[in-house]
Amino acid sequence: MKLIAALVRRIPLAPPRAGAVLLHVLVAVSFGVLHAALWVALVLWMRPYDFMNPNAFGGTFAWIAVSQMPLELLLYGLVVLAVHTRAALANARARELREAQLETSLAEARLHALARQMQPHFLFNTLNSIAALI
Repeated sequence: MKLIAALVRRIPLAPPRAGAVLLHVLVAVSFGVLHAALWVALVLWMRPYDFMNPNAFGGTFAWIAVSQMPLELLLYGLVVLAVHTRAALANARARELREAQLETSLAEARLHALARQMQPHFLFNTLNSIAALI
């Protein structure tokens, strides 16, 4: 899964491009073929323990590879979808954090500007009170 996630981050499918889609389809088919080969190899390895297992690699491999390929493609697509969803959620969280930081900065700037406006007013009132007392 980490290998697929790294591939999806490196060559994303978000803006669909022919090259990226073709590459991901080839990788999905490759994973499907590899999974079918491992499956048949495991079945043949278990042959001495179960005499009902097939004893030839070619026909069994072709049957399993063809019958399981739609499931393999679907699983690859679900993993790609999960990686894209996780990246989109991370981007949304980062954007929300940045917006919150900007709102905080804006509130602090407004408060600072209000404090700057109030200081001359108090100074004027103080000087005016001193002048009236003199």
